[in-house]
Amino acid sequence: MKTKIAVIGAGLGGLSLLKTLEKIGLAKETILIDPKDYGEVSFAVLRSFVTPETFPTKVRKPLKEIVTSEVIQGKVEELNEHSLILEDGRIIDFEYAVIASGSSINGFENLKPSESLSLEQREYNMGVETKKVHDAKKILIIGGGPVGVELAGEIADNYKNKEITLVTGPNRLLNSLSPGAGKKAKKVLTTMGVKVLTNQYLEPIEGSINSYKSKSGQIFEADLVYKSLGIKLNNGFMKNETARYINDRGQIKVDARLMVKGSTNLFALGDITDVEEMKLGAIANMHAKLIAGNLNNLINNIGKLKEHKAMPAMGFITLGHKKGIAQLPFMRMDPMIAIKQKDLFVSMYLK
Repeated sequence: MKTKIAVIGAGLGGLSLLKTLEKIGLAKETILIDPKDYGEVSFAVLRSFVTPETFPTKVRKPLKEIVTSEVIQGKVEELNEHSLILEDGRIIDFEYAVIASGSSINGFENLKPSESLSLEQREYNMGVETKKVHDAKKILIIGGGPVGVELAGEIADNYKNKEITLVTGPNRLLNSLSPGAGKKAKKVLTTMGVKVLTNQYLEPIEGSINSYKSKSGQIFEADLVYKSLGIKLNNGFMKNETARYINDRGQIKVDARLMVKGSTNLFALGDITDVEEMKLGAIANMHAKLIAGNLNNLINNIGKLKEHKAMPAMGFITLGHKKGIAQLPFMRMDPMIAIKQKDLFVSMYLK
C-alpha cells in the first residue's frame, strides 16, 4: 500500500491535522493509522465517566465519521524513513509521515489508551469506571497536575458525600502554571470538600490494595485510587532507522518547522515532540495547522515552510461544572473558563 501522507495517531493533534489537510485538498492522499477505531476528546473524558448523563457518548465518535481520509485500524510496529510496518505485517509506503502518536497518562493509562480498542469496548470500559466512582466512599487521587485537579473537581462537584483526598509531591497544585493558579485550585477544591495535601510523595504498601504510605509514615487508604504521574510517550515504533530521532527523554527531536531533525520527510506534533512548551490539545492543534501548511508547500513546491514559536505556559483547568482557571500566555482571565465549560471543546474536534 502506498500513500503520499501517512499520519500516525488519531489524538486531538492528529484529528486537527486531518481536518486541515481535508480543507486544503490533501485528504484523499492521506492515510490515518491508529490502534483504535474512534476519535475522542481526551480532556472531556473525565467528566464523561464521572457524570455520564452530561456527556453520554458524544466525547467520542467512529473515526470514519470524523475524517474523510482512509482510516486503518492498526498498531505501528516500526517506522522507517519512507515506510511503516504494522503489527500484523502490513507495510505502508509514503512520501511524508506525521508522527502524532501522543502520550498516555502515567498511572492512569485508561484515560488515554494506546492499545487496540473498539468504540464499543471503550464505552464499556468507561461504564466500568463510572460504577467504580459511584460505589467508592473514599477516593485517593495521586498527582496535582491538570488531570488530578480536574478529576477531583468533577467527582467533588457531582458527589457531595464522598471522602476525596488529593495528594501531590510538589509544594503546590498545577506546578506547570502560575503560583496563583495553584493557589486558586487548592482553595476551590477545599471549599468543595476535597482534602488537598502537598509535599507528599506516596509509595504503595506492599501486599495491600489501594493503600499508600508517605515518606513521613502517614497511611492513606481508599476504596478507589487514581494516579496521574505525568505522561508516558507513545514512541515504541521509533527504532532501527528512526531511533536516532529520539532524545534521552523519549521525545522526538524537531526543528522550528516541526520537521524531525535530520529528516527531510518526517514531521511530528504534540506531546511527543521536544518543543519546550506545555503539552496541550490547543498547542497540538497549532502544530497540526502549521504542519498541514508545510506539507502543502512541499508537495506543491510553493513558498517557504513556516516555523512554530514555543508557547508560554497556558491552560484551561475546570474545577467542577462551573468554576475553573484560565491562564493565558501572559495573564490569568478565569472568567474565560466558561468557553471550555460550554462543551469541553467537544464540538471543535468531533463536528
